[in-house]
Amino acid sequence: MRHRKDSRNPKPNRGEKILLVVVPLVAVVVSAVLATATVIQDDTCADEDWAENSFEAQLADILPLQAPDQPIRLVFLGDVSISRRIAEGLTQDPPTEDYLLGIRQLALSADALFVNLECVLADGDLPPADKSPLGGSFHLMGKSSSARELANAGVRLVSLANNHTMDYGAEGLMQTISALDSAGILHAGAGNTLDEARQPAILEILGTRVALLAYSNILHGAGCAGEDKPGAVLFKKEWVLEDIEKTRPNCDLLVISLHWLGEDQSKPDAREKSWAHSFIDAGADLIIGHHSHVLATVELYSPGIIAYSLGNSVFDTIYEHRRKSTALVVEFQKGEGITSFELVPIVIENLVTKVSDDADMIEFVQSKIVSETPIPTSP
Repeated sequence: MRHRKDSRNPKPNRGEKILLVVVPLVAVVVSAVLATATVIQDDTCADEDWAENSFEAQLADILPLQAPDQPIRLVFLGDVSISRRIAEGLTQDPPTEDYLLGIRQLALSADALFVNLECVLADGDLPPADKSPLGGSFHLMGKSSSARELANAGVRLVSLANNHTMDYGAEGLMQTISALDSAGILHAGAGNTLDEARQPAILEILGTRVALLAYSNILHGAGCAGEDKPGAVLFKKEWVLEDIEKTRPNCDLLVISLHWLGEDQSKPDAREKSWAHSFIDAGADLIIGHHSHVLATVELYSPGIIAYSLGNSVFDTIYEHRRKSTALVVEFQKGEGITSFELVPIVIENLVTKVSDDADMIEFVQSKIVSETPIPTSP
């Protein structure tokens, strides 16, 4: 069920959007060709008809004018861990069923997908890190090639600010970042230094700049980034507010990723709710939470949306209640803000993520929406 904040023109279909993406790319290539052509003209061309018959003149006849900023459609998901049994299944011959099946389905009608990458992507025999003082014996790692699989499934933005990013130390983090960079996936929330880790990832789609900032309230001591120390960004309210102020002028849509809430926590406490409200008030458009491994409240706090936890999206959990969650699908129009959103139920069955049309699942995810005022629902 899609919820709209206001009426607007119908959204162009994916085919129209693909054309709009291709045109700017062609323009870049053409600019380079034209620059070369100009040099050739200056040095060797004396034909007076050159300008009239040039590639530039011919191109003007066949390329449409660049379209104005278009609405974009983004899909936000929760915890993604391509490790343990999922990673083992990928090495079988033949490999197990496509574990990203539902993710690929969601990508068919979206411009980009976001996930919280809750595992290291690396190769080799890396020693597990000491995770004290928080303790915990779980160390999650998948193959670096999984970054390309995520990219092929439509993932363009990931948060690395969580309690598993540093499971295999600085080397694991560096390999993860390298794998994501090679796959063309932008990332925020971890880096070689604290300053680097706090930098936003900015993705431009159809003229709209989407910025991601990421923080974790769940971190073992050695996992925190420092002045000259690799790691993830520890959540501090003042840091989030500082980074919002710095980033807001440079983007159209500002997303804050928060690794917080306790495990199996389905509602925010008063302090967490106050934090989230303050970030929207400061200029954020979306708060995307994770770590609880279950779906939590989705709050409509004008003019933004707060998904306190989107649960598990790709995970080898053995607990049935942690295999039911949702994707948050948001439509955004530059100059207008968030114009509509939709919760799409997802389930994990035999390690495979799937979109669900089960009536009980639809009712379950819809029950998580809370709002100050009713939001009109599209037909």
